[in-house]
Amino acid sequence: NYREALNNDAGCVQALYNMGLVCRQQGNVEQALECFYKLHNILLNNVQVLCQLASIYESLEDTAQAIELYSQANSLAPSDPAILARLAAIYDAEGDKTQAFQSNYDSYRYYPSNLKVIEWMGAYYIDAQFSEKAVNYFEKASIMQ
Repeated sequence: NYREALNNDAGCVQALYNMGLVCRQQGNVEQALECFYKLHNILLNNVQVLCQLASIYESLEDTAQAIELYSQANSLAPSDPAILARLAAIYDAEGDKTQAFQSNYDSYRYYPSNLKVIEWMGAYYIDAQFSEKAVNYFEKASIMQ
């Protein structure tokens, strides 16, 4: 039991992390944030904790905070394609195509098999009227499907 482990040792990081996940899954966002911020204070600059916090803020539509936290995680794990893809999705939703392109491009460099990223890149090049570049991405996507 996570609560029992935390009662015995308030700094038990695995129990605190799992408790945060459970709270989030149950929709108790405030409690989840509290758990992950406690962890953040204990572990300082832990990529998984930063991504959990960012994801919660993203679900709350606090994109500025989500971008800040994902960016911190990205600075610690610059070649993580999942973090880059999340940043790209937020930038795209915010209408910042330049940042979305850069994050998607970097994500693609590190993991050229993410179908969403590949399709986004193809669509971006169509919009930018670089159809020859778009074709490369769409061909890759069709092979993967």
